[in-house]
Amino acid sequence: MLYINQLDYPNMEYVTRLEIPDADTHTTIATSGCGLCSACMIVDQLTTRVLTLEHARQISYDTKSNLRYGTSMRTFGPRVAEEFGLEFRATDSEEELAEHLRRGGKAILNVRGTVDGKPGLFAKSGHYIVAIGISGSEICLLDPSYKEEKYNEPFRKEKVRVSYPFLYTDVENLQGEGSPTVPEGKYIYLFSRKGQTMNP
Repeated sequence: MLYINQLDYPNMEYVTRLEIPDADTHTTIATSGCGLCSACMIVDQLTTRVLTLEHARQISYDTKSNLRYGTSMRTFGPRVAEEFGLEFRATDSEEELAEHLRRGGKAILNVRGTVDGKPGLFAKSGHYIVAIGISGSEICLLDPSYKEEKYNEPFRKEKVRVSYPFLYTDVENLQGEGSPTVPEGKYIYLFSRKGQTMNP
């Protein structure tokens, strides 16, 4: 099983924020590549092929998914799915996510950071994490910016169980954790193999 931590790539350039006036575009995988890392892990989970960070970065550039902060999964995700023979769809339903995982699908979640003074369960700012399985109501996740001290924060420790590199949390804890910037609130990006039924 592939696990990629973006923090291991502080010197790998990933140019982003091109449409944000006066923004520093000289970003890296460590600062802005959580979406790319997540996609590489999804491909590993669902196929026998390999998506490298270099290839993922080029897909982002080709689809202009790097024009703002990080990666736009709305444009990046479908291209990855097409290239690797996967199905792709966005949703805002945690229940649909749970059912999707039970059928063997995987997902990338665009989770929020601090909003109105309330910190995000998985990040201080917008971030992508990967959902790879479910047992009962407990979802198994991979966080491409995992640090031990991050999940020792009391408000996280009481809701997230850690068995590195896996994180476990009840599906109910995802409610309200979606990034407020995603269109129509659809912060969950579902991926599955061709032929796996996805909810309409």
